[in-house]
Amino acid sequence: MNIEVVEWIDSTGVGGWNKATEVRAATLLRPTTIGFVLHETDDALYLTPTHDGQEGEALRVDDTMIIPKVAILSRRVVTP
Repeated sequence: MNIEVVEWIDSTGVGGWNKATEVRAATLLRPTTIGFVLHETDDALYLTPTHDGQEGEALRVDDTMIIPKVAILSRRVVTP
């Protein structure tokens, strides 16, 4: 599995009663995630930070993140 660094745009929210000016000042989050590319489709990238090293159907992963491709700003492969 490749290891990639992915910068993407995340949703955010402003809860409770707020002045509209305060809500308009809120910004989108721009996280950077590093992980093993477990799977990729036309619509999404599946990254996992941890796997058990098994092959095929025996492979177990932990805390997989699924990022919509429309939210991805950049991605690069980490070379070991």
